[in-house]
Amino acid sequence: MKRYLLFFLIVWAMGNVYGKNASLFSYNHEKVNKALVSVNILERYVSAHKLTLNQLSTDNPLTKNLRADMDSPVSPRESVLGIPGFFWGFVLNVVGVLIVYFVTKDAVETSRAFIGCTTIVTLILFIYFLSDF
Repeated sequence: MKRYLLFFLIVWAMGNVYGKNASLFSYNHEKVNKALVSVNILERYVSAHKLTLNQLSTDNPLTKNLRADMDSPVSPRESVLGIPGFFWGFVLNVVGVLIVYFVTKDAVETSRAFIGCTTIVTLILFIYFLSDF
């Protein structure tokens, strides 16, 4: 009976994951293209002059909204062996958090590893206590 209850609970939870508001996933193409015009101009300027981010002058009007420390999902922060901190914490738990902390010395990456660690611990505890019913 426990298995059936767990199965139906999982199926019910998966059914609730689907989004009910499709407008959240649509965007205005014109607005996005307009916002990226300055980035395209900057890209052409950098390509033409063979510059790096450090070589760009700070008084350049093209770089007024650009910061050198911006974090991007395309160019992630320093990670251990190219694996994001979340997965180190998720797979290796506390050991993974310690590895990320000692190797990167980065508070953001270490907090991501800690979130991965707490996620798997919470999931295991949830399944353990659910199996007692």
